[in-house]
Amino acid sequence: MTTLKSFKDYLFLRKIGKKFKKKLKKLYSRKITNYNVKIAKLIYKNLANRYSLSVKEIYNCLPLKIEIDKEMEGAYGLCETYLDERKFLFFKTKKMMKSNIYLNGKDVTTTTFIHEFGHYLRFLIARIAMHRNKKAIEDFKRVVDLVRSRSDASVKKHDNYWTRGSFTVDEEENFAKSWEQYLKDGIAPCAKHKKLFQDFRKFIYADMYQRNEKRKYEFYEDLEVRITPERKQFFDELIIGKKLKKDGLFIRMLEIYIYLALIFVIFKIIEKYIWASKQ
Repeated sequence: MTTLKSFKDYLFLRKIGKKFKKKLKKLYSRKITNYNVKIAKLIYKNLANRYSLSVKEIYNCLPLKIEIDKEMEGAYGLCETYLDERKFLFFKTKKMMKSNIYLNGKDVTTTTFIHEFGHYLRFLIARIAMHRNKKAIEDFKRVVDLVRSRSDASVKKHDNYWTRGSFTVDEEENFAKSWEQYLKDGIAPCAKHKKLFQDFRKFIYADMYQRNEKRKYEFYEDLEVRITPERKQFFDELIIGKKLKKDGLFIRMLEIYIYLALIFVIFKIIEKYIWASKQ
């Protein structure tokens, strides 16, 4: 069952990656496009492990669509969440929360998609929490702690503030900028992702020299947020996912052997069929 779930997650992540890449490559270089897609896929995969759901279930909590807006003025990008209502079987109305990331078709910075994905990540955790996922509820409360004062009356007023609480524009920006700055700091949560984080720093500086507009570079480099140990720990967990225990490592190795055995069996069947057809 675990093997089947892993395979389904892998296929769905490939599908998401292709969809995102199709849009992002219109504005970004191949390297930055691949980087953005890899970060998005990492988040989906690790949230699935964290919340004991499949990647498809995570994504379907808040489906994401990337749009290129050539008419956008005064911003590099925008992320919005909305209720999509459609007629279903002529009688019923199907309602689903969805999210769009709009990117300026005339000009984006290296970090525009990452920043807007930070907004989406905040919305996504909230949506999963609203499905009464205990771990997601804990995470959403941590998000609130990161961007809002605990003395805030609106937080104390409701026990279930994770379902009712609204964020101010400043709070939304605080979280998205923190996520962006966390990646820009280039400090990887583990050795496995060290190159991924280092590459992002290189992309930012390469973008600065390519634009030759220091003022614009400073605008999105100086975010006026500080990555506290609490914020770093939270984002590290979202990137790494659950750490494998010894028994978990054994299961993962067993899955790999099963995959290899299946490939070997399929190869032998094909070989036998080809040999029989030549007789």
